[in-house]
Amino acid sequence: MAAVPGLPTLLYFVIAAVIFSGAIVFSFLHQLPVERGTGEKEAVFRLPERSLWIIGAIEFYAVIGEGAMADWSGVYLMKVLNAKAASLAHLARMNYIPKAYAASKEMCDLRQLLRFRERMINQLRNTVN
Repeated sequence: MAAVPGLPTLLYFVIAAVIFSGAIVFSFLHQLPVERGTGEKEAVFRLPERSLWIIGAIEFYAVIGEGAMADWSGVYLMKVLNAKAASLAHLARMNYIPKAYAASKEMCDLRQLLRFRERMINQLRNTVN
């Protein structure tokens, strides 16, 4: 369906809404019955089992690594490989690197100015001390 040219975008959203609404109604009608009135008070919140904590910790550290890789890939391309802005734009357009990390020329100039000011302040502190 995504390959059909000429269809308006609204039609895709309507089709998706109908499909997901049908799935919600189907799952609502086939829920398990709930036994009520047992007299016992159940806890509103319960901590998950130990095995789920281990799986969650593994996933957490995997996401941290993925985020660090995505964050530093643009820095690596610019600083170490001396990639040009045009090649970074092509890579971003093909979704090979995150778009948010290809800084504009103005942003690079502002960062360079900030680094220069920081060096000047550090030199001034060293001469005073």
